Amino acid sequence: MKKTPLFNQHVKHGAKMVNFGGFNMPIQYEGISIEHKCVRDNVGIFDVSHMGEFCIEGNEAKDFLNFICSNDILKIEVNRAQYNCFINNDGGIVDDLIVYRIEEKKYIFPRTHESISSGQKFFIRFLVQMKTAKSPFEINWPLAV
Repeated sequence: MKKTPLFNQHVKHGAKMVNFGGFNMPIQYEGISIEHKCVRDNVGIFDVSHMGEFCIEGNEAKDFLNFICSNDILKIEVNRAQYNCFINNDGGIVDDLIVYRIEEKKYIFPRTHESISSGQKFFIRFLVQMKTAKSPFEINWPLAV
């Protein structure tokens, strides 16, 4: 199993570790109720080092994202984000995500390691439907140690 850069900190603080997509990840520390209260009263963190990131950029990036997402991508301003859902041809939800617009024609959104390959297949299917000649995205794989 792969370990994230925060693995030793998780273990040091008593995390219950489980396999999540081939990564040794914490599921809880002291218990759900106490952790919920701690996050509500103070702060919580989520180790995202097991996640990947899709980057979609170019002149037609927003049109492509508007085609496959449930919310209006055109409303996202640069350096802002929007909660969204991937939708299928029937309008059903495939998965949820947060889309970040980091430049005028560049968007990113994190994906779990498990959803990287299924996401790639999802995009390719819609690209074919849009009759787009080449893929407008690149995959930045998650970092792990």
